[in-house]
Amino acid sequence: MASNRRRHANAVPLALIATWILVLGAVGVAGLGYVYLKNEIHVTGAKIKSLENELAKLNTQDEVMRAKIAVLSSHDAMKRRLSEGFIKLVPVSDDRLVRVDVSSRKEVSELRAVSNERLAE
Repeated sequence: MASNRRRHANAVPLALIATWILVLGAVGVAGLGYVYLKNEIHVTGAKIKSLENELAKLNTQDEVMRAKIAVLSSHDAMKRRLSEGFIKLVPVSDDRLVRVDVSSRKEVSELRAVSNERLAE
């Protein structure tokens, strides 16, 4: 019976090995997840930076176009286009005009609750 007592002394501790494998696996998965998320942060940051640059370019183009519109719709440019014949103007006849007598309107300095109240007077 003495020989049977040490029979399991050289057995492999499977529970301890399985525990360490699970712990190391969890640490490995956490490390890989951390690296993946850091990589995603860098990729997203680069994408945001390129979109911000594109937005700045579009804002610059918008400002240039607004300046061109202002130049092309100025009074002098319109006169030049009219003299070149690019713009055709038709005179407005008197039957199409509405004349408003400014002196007949009453000046009201108080605030009104209803905007249509003036029309009823």
